[in-house]
Amino acid sequence: MKLALVQANPTLGDFVGNIKIICDFIRVARLNKVDLLIFPELMITGYPQKIWYFFLILLKVIGVLYKV
Repeated sequence: MKLALVQANPTLGDFVGNIKIICDFIRVARLNKVDLLIFPELMITGYPQKIWYFFLILLKVIGVLYKV
């Protein structure tokens, strides 16, 4: 099994940009025949972790994930 760890710096609140970064890493991983690709926590939302307490932000996350 070939695995890869992603080192990335997601931007807080830039869900579309962060999803693009994720998709770019997935494309490269496929080209390199990676079986398991591991992303940092909160890769979609960015930091800080307290962002999860804001209901409107959660709705935005769900909307972006739905498009993916």
